[in-house]
Amino acid sequence: NIVQLQNYPYRINGALNKNYLCDFNKYDRFDSINVSIQHTCNLNCIMCNYKHEPNSEIDELYFLILEQLRGYNLKTIQLTQEGEPFYYKKRTLDYLQSLTTDDCQTVFIISNITLLNDEDIETLSNLKVKIHLIASIDGVTEETYKKIRRNNLFNKVMHNAELLIQHKILKSINFVVQELNTTEIPLIIEYCRMHNIKCNLLPLESENEKYREIINDYTQKCR
Repeated sequence: NIVQLQNYPYRINGALNKNYLCDFNKYDRFDSINVSIQHTCNLNCIMCNYKHEPNSEIDELYFLILEQLRGYNLKTIQLTQEGEPFYYKKRTLDYLQSLTTDDCQTVFIISNITLLNDEDIETLSNLKVKIHLIASIDGVTEETYKKIRRNNLFNKVMHNAELLIQHKILKSINFVVQELNTTEIPLIIEYCRMHNIKCNLLPLESENEKYREIINDYTQKCR
């Protein structure tokens, strides 16, 4: 698992192992930490090259790291690098419910939001810490969503998005721009504008320059 400790002027990136955990106390100037569950995910999106095979040892280390963060009064804990944080939904929700402002002020989460239900969203809305959720949604129509995400969960995802917005939990949407969804860029921009959330247009990594130009064109038009 990859962890990032962040605070100007220090930024420490490193692959953690169990022997490294005891060294957290020596970093007395970080206020934000990003912990990744790496490639553990419930989806198999068309643009993703990772093998989403859970590794019980690495995943256990992920939660062990999270437990080590208690009591640091961090500004943020970020579950935003790779993988799906709600893959282990009960354990993740239990952890979030246990956090207090003595641990951190805000938890940032990037999620495909397919695994959440109404009860889970209600739980997220009643935590002691703030949740800043970023939803990964790469198709605004059911047909496009299904082609990219390779599942039939479009209606559930959009329902969850609406509910998360109502609870002021969903703050932005990540939209990976690629051949299948370029025509839907205006739709996702309008959706985000209508709901007063941020729209993050991200270029497909394998063709970064091509899609960055498309994103720049739409960005200019929307100003």
